[in-house]
Amino acid sequence: MMDKLKQAFDRLRATSNAAAAAIAEVNALCGNLVDDASANIVTVYLPTSGWGQGAENLNWAEAWRYILDPIAECARWADVERGVYAEWIETIGTPLCRGTTRAGTPCRNFVGRGQQPIEEWMQHHRIDFCAAHKPPPDATGNL
Repeated sequence: MMDKLKQAFDRLRATSNAAAAAIAEVNALCGNLVDDASANIVTVYLPTSGWGQGAENLNWAEAWRYILDPIAECARWADVERGVYAEWIETIGTPLCRGTTRAGTPCRNFVGRGQQPIEEWMQHHRIDFCAAHKPPPDATGNL
């Protein structure tokens, strides 16, 4: 990917003196931004623990991945699978019950407080039961 991007800039430089001058000017102003694949080119803000915003500085490759699939890239930063991150966002960090409704669909009742950090959310989401689905205690009083 980065080699292809560098080749594209090299072709652009070769098309005209004006293009080469513009690229040189961007490099000079932005710390060799065009030619340094590891240079951070953009900062994005994403939900983080406690629903604040965390800043991520992206280089060319990361920016490209983020543009193509922001959820997948955020999941990569959070070190979770894409589907897990998407569901955490969808539920606004509120874990849902592991029970099922009479219709056979997953229960949408909350279990615990909302806006939990993803690590805490994963410990309760679809693991704990809401009051409606909590199994009765057995003869020993255990759930």
